[in-house]
Amino acid sequence: MKTALIDVGGGMKAVYGAGIYDFLLDNNLYPFSFGIGVSAGAVDLATYIARQRGWVLRFYKNLP
Repeated sequence: MKTALIDVGGGMKAVYGAGIYDFLLDNNLYPFSFGIGVSAGAVDLATYIARQRGWVLRFYKNLP
C-alpha cells in the first residue's frame, strides 16, 4: 500500500509542522511513498525528505 504525506503552507504553521517532522526523524519513521507540500509546507517536507532535522526551526529563529 502506498501512503502520502500532505503538508499545507501558512507561515507559522510551518514551525509546528517542523516539530512533527523532527519527531518522525528522531524515531526513524519514513513510512511515506510520496509527499505533497504547498508553500512553507513544501520547505518542511523537503527538509524531512533530506533528513535535515531542526533546519526549519533554526531558519525561523534566525530570521532577521
